[in-house]
Amino acid sequence: MTKKNTLLFLLMTLFTFSHSSNAFYLDLGMGLGARSLGGNQNYKEAPHLAAELSLGKKFEKWDFSLDTLFQASRQKDFTYNYNDQTFTDDYNWMQFHIGPTIKYHIKKANGGSWAPFLGAHYLSTDLSNSGDFVDPATNYREDSDHELWGYGAKLGVEFNSPSQSEYLEAIKYKFFATHNIYRNMQGDFLNNGALAKFNGDPSDDLTETTLNFTVSFSLGDKLLQKVKNKIN
Repeated sequence: MTKKNTLLFLLMTLFTFSHSSNAFYLDLGMGLGARSLGGNQNYKEAPHLAAELSLGKKFEKWDFSLDTLFQASRQKDFTYNYNDQTFTDDYNWMQFHIGPTIKYHIKKANGGSWAPFLGAHYLSTDLSNSGDFVDPATNYREDSDHELWGYGAKLGVEFNSPSQSEYLEAIKYKFFATHNIYRNMQGDFLNNGALAKFNGDPSDDLTETTLNFTVSFSLGDKLLQKVKNKIN
């Protein structure tokens, strides 16, 4: 998608979802964090990069949003069990969250606010590396990729700083933690020399806790008015 088409998509999104002044917003953010796996193994903490997108509706003190969060990191010595066989390897750890969030805004004298928030989410995690499996009977080659699914919750605080820009509503700083529980894992493995597929519960009672800091740019009524003025 070109830069022009991307901007057009964002403008149309705002135009479609915004029907009253300061009603809806679209936040685009980036950040950093750390991730720690729990379970029966002693895993080391791993840093990650984060990107998020939120589409929300503002009220006087409350707001509700649908949030997406993408996290990218590297997990060393990840151990899993397929059909009573144990495997350990290093993986790229790519995670996607989507779910609702509720915030309560406490206004400050300068026009900004801070807001504690709580959310829940569904998550999907892809594990990949440069390894592969080869079926000796057919010479069929399969990547060493695995998928995890689960759910989780997040708790944090957001600081809103009003923007003087003619396009941005605010710059938002978020500190939050997530806790995730994995309920399903899928992947390929060699079972007695033959390529097989596993689909079942993670064997390690796998959980995950992350700490995150993000900076978001909030689009809303200012940009919407620009679009309406252009159309009129």
